[in-house]
Amino acid sequence: MTDAILISRNRGALPEEVASLVEETGYALHWSDDPEAARKVAKGPDSLLILEAGWRRTRSGTCDALIDRCRHRQIPCLLFSADGENFPPAASEPPYGIVRDRHNLLEWSEKIALHRLLSWQARELKRMQNRLLARNEEQEEDLRSAALIQRSLLPSRMPNIPGMSFAWQFSPFEKIGGDLFNVLQVDEENVMAFLLDVSGHGISSAMVTVSVNQSLSTHTSQVVKKVFAEPPYYRLLSPAEVMCELAGEYPFDRFDKFFTIVYLLINIRTGVLSYSCAGHPPPLLLRKSGAIEWLDTGGGLIGLLDTGPYEEDRLVLEPGDRIFLYSDGLTDYSDFGGEPFGTERLVDALTRDGRSLQESCGSVLDELKAFGHDRPLQDDVSLLGMEFLGKK
Repeated sequence: MTDAILISRNRGALPEEVASLVEETGYALHWSDDPEAARKVAKGPDSLLILEAGWRRTRSGTCDALIDRCRHRQIPCLLFSADGENFPPAASEPPYGIVRDRHNLLEWSEKIALHRLLSWQARELKRMQNRLLARNEEQEEDLRSAALIQRSLLPSRMPNIPGMSFAWQFSPFEKIGGDLFNVLQVDEENVMAFLLDVSGHGISSAMVTVSVNQSLSTHTSQVVKKVFAEPPYYRLLSPAEVMCELAGEYPFDRFDKFFTIVYLLINIRTGVLSYSCAGHPPPLLLRKSGAIEWLDTGGGLIGLLDTGPYEEDRLVLEPGDRIFLYSDGLTDYSDFGGEPFGTERLVDALTRDGRSLQESCGSVLDELKAFGHDRPLQDDVSLLGMEFLGKK
């Protein structure tokens, strides 16, 4: 039961039949001649104030403050007169109006019914707001968890592999993105590296990223390495074969996502590099001699129909050659005028002489921020650099 508070000179100002109606409607009726005390009792839309108009006029300052509180706190207030006069101007009427005839039970009933309806609506609105707030908090927690999962898949440090040097940079978009890269030594002679970018943002993109990472694990699947019971006990799949395996595992109608990926194998003994690029921005090969090559052999992105067959290419690295894998969040990043960073600026940043591999990768992120005047990223930015050192 909720409270109805009668503010009047005396309790008898409200007819007995009206008082009975108020109580039968579900209120506990209380009388007070102290508006200041009533201000403390009135809590919200479930409360009801019944205020005598003539008494309000004689002590206007205190009662006007009470009516203002009703407006601000959405506390319904009914104004009545013991003599049928002394009503305020329409502009200063309290919420939910005035009862003109204090003996008219129908008028009282309509006003109180309106109050109860509006009170119910206010409670429902508050309940829905609380549910929405709880849901938003739950979604934010899910996003934070998914972001932590995605970040945990990124290498904390690159492997120490004789004959190779690695460096990387990653700047996440404010939302959860779908970038992922890694370098793994798959046997004594071969190193595998990949960089992928799942379409969209949010939890669904992050979960596909996690799944693809598991598919490219040398321990949990046979996408990278086929294992046999007899000698030689395993076979490394070629980059084109890996693309075909991924295309079979990740059709669009299964995940509602597609992704681009570049996958390569480097023989650290011979320097032979083989690769395939599935709809991904082509890696950049910077020869020690200064020559530039774009590694663009492959096929369409993973997840869409009829993007195969996938092709691969093979070339030989010389000591000092560098390969850079990157996501389109880097080259597509645009300044406030809409101009993209582009591949020319990327090449310029990476071909400056006298910089280590780590310094070259770091300079790209510095120049990206300077180019965009610190405009927020529009996507994840990933850059993975590798240098073939050869035998020492």
